[in-house]
Amino acid sequence: MNQKRRKEVAQIIKELAEIQTRIEALQAEEESALDNMPESLRESSRGDEMQSFIEYFEEAIPYLDDAISSLENIG
Repeated sequence: MNQKRRKEVAQIIKELAEIQTRIEALQAEEESALDNMPESLRESSRGDEMQSFIEYFEEAIPYLDDAISSLENIG
């Protein structure tokens, strides 16, 4: 792989890491919002929906980790 493509891969790694950080921040915000809800709302459909969003974030993060690790092998 030539230097130009290696630089492009490095940029993609950087962007994926930034996206991962943003997703982790959103997950933390959603967890905090859920934790700060009254118990009655936490057990409502809204609380269930928020918990689902948190789980989706949790599922996405390892895929980004894997993608970053795979691309770093090119480096």
